[in-house]
Amino acid sequence: MKDISDAQVCEVVRRCHARGFADGLAHEVLSRETGQPKKVCSRAIERTYKRGYLIVGFACEMAWLSEAGEALLQ
Repeated sequence: MKDISDAQVCEVVRRCHARGFADGLAHEVLSRETGQPKKVCSRAIERTYKRGYLIVGFACEMAWLSEAGEALLQ
């Protein structure tokens, strides 16, 4: 999990929403891009959420960026 940065998570979340999740949920896209297991990617998303970079409705894998997450990508 330490290999997946908050910025990587935020970038994937941004792209997932921009493409309407056509490439999969955030943990699936992260897994393909990093080579890490989906469970590790889900934990990285949860960590990024706990740090305030994401807003979660009912599932971390479908989170969207908070203002802090947007700022992180600037």
